Amino acid sequence: MHLWPEVGLYEVLRDDGQPVACGEPGRLVCTGLLNPDMPLVRYEVGDRVTFAPPGEQCPCGRTLPILLSLDGRCDDLILTPDGRRIGRLDPVFKSDIPIREGQIIQESLDLVRMLVVPEQGFTTSHEQRLITALQERLGNMAIQLERVVEIPRSANGKFRAVISRVT
Repeated sequence: MHLWPEVGLYEVLRDDGQPVACGEPGRLVCTGLLNPDMPLVRYEVGDRVTFAPPGEQCPCGRTLPILLSLDGRCDDLILTPDGRRIGRLDPVFKSDIPIREGQIIQESLDLVRMLVVPEQGFTTSHEQRLITALQERLGNMAIQLERVVEIPRSANGKFRAVISRVT
């Protein structure tokens, strides 16, 4: 994947806010240069990426900077009682179940809460399907599903799909 520096500036930062070394993954922070009316300055996209070292060229022949990997969202990992670390759990919510949004919160080593904003037609059968889908990924952990009106947002108006209060 190529970057296009003419349309924006980009940074890759460690969790402590310092720049990463070349080839090291980190949090993507961008500043757009195309919208003078409402620029996004140092906007944290929410993805983890790895940039190629300067001067490394793509086999296609283009000389733009290269993105080595797009590792996905910066969600927390769930730590299971048997020691596994499970990530990328938001696909549990991406099915034909009538919900607007959902969030998974690990409260303790053996307890996970699932917050769900239901849409019309959401039933207890849908609740059980969500619990079962999450249980298949996590194993022997208690899962409490809570219907909520909305998922609490951070200052940037977004929410994390997975939060661990254990890891």
